[in-house]
Amino acid sequence: MYYDQTHLFSKRKLNFLRQDSRVTCSPPCIHRGTCDPTTAACICVGQWSGVACATCGCQNGGSCNPVTGACTCVGQWSGTTCTTCGCQNGGSCDPATGACTCVGPWGGTTCTT
Repeated sequence: MYYDQTHLFSKRKLNFLRQDSRVTCSPPCIHRGTCDPTTAACICVGQWSGVACATCGCQNGGSCNPVTGACTCVGQWSGTTCTTCGCQNGGSCDPATGACTCVGPWGGTTCTT
């Protein structure tokens, strides 16, 4: 038996999937992922990952674009996976909303005033 994160496959089923000239991934790839004809595994785009490209790798409340897989970050979070906080002068980003919590005399959207 072979195991991936969500499925158990018998050697017979894997061989059957690979013998077909139109190799298909099981489960099927979503979010524009493609099926590798050699391994019958999904090749995901952007920050999509997982067996069927169903897991979004964006952090801190970010979401994956269904077509490109690029992260759309919230508040002051930025970067490829929404892990860079844009708050200045010692401020910190709220993990869910991305709003800055400023310290000392600093205020404003990014703690610069």
